Amino acid sequence: MTFTTTTSTAITRRTRRRTSVAGGLALATALALTACAGAPVDGASPSAEVTSTAAESIQVVDGWVKAVDEGMTAAFGVLENAGDADVTLIAASADVSPMIELHEVVMSDGVMVMQQKQGGIVVAAGSRHELAPGNDHLMMMGVAEPLMPGDEVVITLEFSDGSVLEHAFTVKEFTGADEQYVGDTEDE
Repeated sequence: MTFTTTTSTAITRRTRRRTSVAGGLALATALALTACAGAPVDGASPSAEVTSTAAESIQVVDGWVKAVDEGMTAAFGVLENAGDADVTLIAASADVSPMIELHEVVMSDGVMVMQQKQGGIVVAAGSRHELAPGNDHLMMMGVAEPLMPGDEVVITLEFSDGSVLEHAFTVKEFTGADEQYVGDTEDE
């Protein structure tokens, strides 16, 4: 009987150790997975997916700026939205330009004219939006120093969700796009 009890006790101890080790591993795995999941966003349940910001969804492809000695120039390229929600570009800034406006080109009285684009530039989910001469673009005003071909201009793009994206645009020589600028007054 003593033998049976000793064997039974030894088996119970081994089973308890295995159970403790397995339980400890399960607990460690659960804690590690919980840590990887991150905290809930805006009071959402822990199982809810975290949505990326507009800036995280956007990639600038072939970004470039027209070379200029001073005054006005523009930035172009393609905005690609890899996200599952529309993204709205609402503003841009750069150290080389005290003012950047989002512009569009429209036909007015038989003449192509540039004007500020109201409401920003929308890039549809899973889509691209081209910034091009004669089309939507980033109008850079008050440039005081020459922007020479090969230079890089860092432009910060701001989106409607408050997120920002910095991108280095390459300066290139370009002739063309003879649009007229329609400013804030009726006299222009």
